[in-house]
Amino acid sequence: MILIIGTTKDDIIYYKNRMRIKEEGKINAVFPYYVGKLANKDVCLTYTGFSNISSGIITSFLISKFRPYIVIITGAASTLNSKVEQADLFIAEKIYLGDIDLTSYDDEVKYGQIKNLPPFYSSDEDYIRMIETINSKTENRHLLRGPLISTNAFYNDAKLAAKVIKDKFGNIESMTAFDTEAGGIATTCVIYGVPWLLLKVISYHVGNEIEFISSPRISVEAQPHIGYIIEVLLEELVHSFNEF
Repeated sequence: MILIIGTTKDDIIYYKNRMRIKEEGKINAVFPYYVGKLANKDVCLTYTGFSNISSGIITSFLISKFRPYIVIITGAASTLNSKVEQADLFIAEKIYLGDIDLTSYDDEVKYGQIKNLPPFYSSDEDYIRMIETINSKTENRHLLRGPLISTNAFYNDAKLAAKVIKDKFGNIESMTAFDTEAGGIATTCVIYGVPWLLLKVISYHVGNEIEFISSPRISVEAQPHIGYIIEVLLEELVHSFNEF
């Protein structure tokens, strides 16, 4: 089983339309999930809303129920990097929790770290390279990779976002993205020992009001491109993984 998780229902429309849906369910009245076949693979599909809390709960429920061998995260992210264009695609190499601070309680943990868990969560390099290769052969979109800071706060103030990077994560690379849900998903994956892969669109630059207005459209327009890349990835995944 493969678990594909978006942030909103628009993020999963491509997959839902392409799937042969065999089962539908709801975690509660708000969050539906769909199970079926996509690219001849067993897939579960859902979305989480804008929260690391809800995303962690939903991911935990679905991992427990369906035991996927990989979790794929999609949707939209923002950035401060001026060299990045709106509508570029982004792969997360690492995910940091941007609003966890237990350092005053335990001096052995770093900012963003939950005790007994790593200070950040790394994606599998093999999956990242597969996405890069597939993109170059198919959609050929401008695709970047880097760290992602995930928080329960939505940043629309560039100075505040820059301060978070400088004060709390000064050692990470310049190509940094932000979102509000991947942290909960990645934390859950680490606890359950399930690899994760994140492919999103950069929908706007933090603090850019014009791009913020157009960001929902940018996100919706990018999802078929992201969806096709992920669908090809599913086709290329080794069939024996499905036996896990």
